[in-house]
Amino acid sequence: MNKLHSLCLLLVCASSFSQEKNLTFPSYGGNEFETFQSYIVNNFKIPDWVLMHKPRGKIVLEFSITDKGYIDSISIWNGVHKELEKEAIRILKETDGRWTPATKDGKPVGVKILCPFITIDTEESIYSYEEEYKIFFEKAEDNFLKENYKNALKYYLKCVNLEPMLKENYFKISICYKNLGDLKMSESYKKKSERLSDFPEIR
Repeated sequence: MNKLHSLCLLLVCASSFSQEKNLTFPSYGGNEFETFQSYIVNNFKIPDWVLMHKPRGKIVLEFSITDKGYIDSISIWNGVHKELEKEAIRILKETDGRWTPATKDGKPVGVKILCPFITIDTEESIYSYEEEYKIFFEKAEDNFLKENYKNALKYYLKCVNLEPMLKENYFKISICYKNLGDLKMSESYKKKSERLSDFPEIR
């Protein structure tokens, strides 16, 4: 039976958010994310494709909350399947206008947020989520050290699907693509690695 987990968004996002001095986090339903989490769990509809194929991974959405509390500029940072991303975006759009905006020095500001949205897992997997990540990461590192960049890339991409908020994996993927001659993809993942340190961005 598939499980749908709402991530603890506050713990994941607030640590990076607090890097900006005198900046307070946007809130939903009177608190930072608890009400939002409950809304996701109660309203997210699991597509039939997920029930059939039982994928694993984390959906991460990048979006802005304007200084008026509206949702803007939604994009997929990390996805599992297009039907799941579509449902995640639908849920997020339904919260449009219900947010209390972030403030800087007491004044409302728009911010761009990178936020793990949901984790898709299945009880039928042999390994736990953490065990599977560890297996993929060890294989990725082993191949990387042996300069087998094609295999290293394969396993780093699996790592990113399970844990998409770790900047080191994006950096290693960038190096793999560079050594495989794909400079465009190398630059793309390098920028992702760098941007993980930049959130939230004041708009």
